[in-house]
Amino acid sequence: MLFFHKDGLISYWCFKFLLREHAPNELLQLSDSDLISALGLIRNGKPVRAAFLLAGKESSIKQHFPGYVWTFLKMISDTEYSDRIDGNTAIPVAVMKIIDRIMADNPITTVKQGLFHFEYRTYPKIALREAIMNAFCHSDYRIPKWIGYKENLNNLFLI
Repeated sequence: MLFFHKDGLISYWCFKFLLREHAPNELLQLSDSDLISALGLIRNGKPVRAAFLLAGKESSIKQHFPGYVWTFLKMISDTEYSDRIDGNTAIPVAVMKIIDRIMADNPITTVKQGLFHFEYRTYPKIALREAIMNAFCHSDYRIPKWIGYKENLNNLFLI
């Protein structure tokens, strides 16, 4: 089977994502086969297509979804960009990589209240994750197409 990490099934990045998101230890202790089964990604003894998008290795994703690709561009003008990342990685990994790029330049506003200084980001991380996940979740993977994200000084565009 060409997809996932510990037993060669789940990609390294997906496992790292589970750790980063504080997945329950009961899940992290499972073998890859048991983990994807516990997540409901096995039907009739075989992984469902969603299993590849949620935890698969790039090679498996390319095999099962040949048109799947995502891109993040940090624009400096209408046609030029200063940062670009493309991928065919599993959706949780893509979300993690895109959020990391956005958060690197996400301005912080400090609000002073007495002895306390509260910091707020322009784009809250939870809102970013929701918007990015919506773009992935509402894509039709039967049709080969690009899922894109563009950021400029004042806006974030999901394409």
